[in-house]
Amino acid sequence: PEEQSSFGAAMQNMHVMYAHEHTLTLRIESLTPDDVWNRMMANETELVPVYDKDEKNVVAKPLKDLFPNRNAYTSRGWCMAEVEWSSLRTVNLQHQRIDGVDDHSDDGSRVKL
Repeated sequence: PEEQSSFGAAMQNMHVMYAHEHTLTLRIESLTPDDVWNRMMANETELVPVYDKDEKNVVAKPLKDLFPNRNAYTSRGWCMAEVEWSSLRTVNLQHQRIDGVDDHSDDGSRVKL
């Protein structure tokens, strides 16, 4: 109850962290490359650290045991909220995409960043 109340209060003001003039937002928008994804799906010895609700702790699990989310960064609600809140800062350099040189547009074509 106390933890849930604290979490709720933090979520009500989460936008402040992203929009505040004294913070930075660094984004990694690209998905795990298909070759890496496929290799890890086939190999149960390569583990991913994730929070396990039942264990109430971070545990290492094979990728195949997790719920896949291969949606583009720009198609995810929370990610776009982070971008929008971060764009409210006076200085745009305080929110940047930091991954890769190339990416795919929403229609799958290659675009140069």
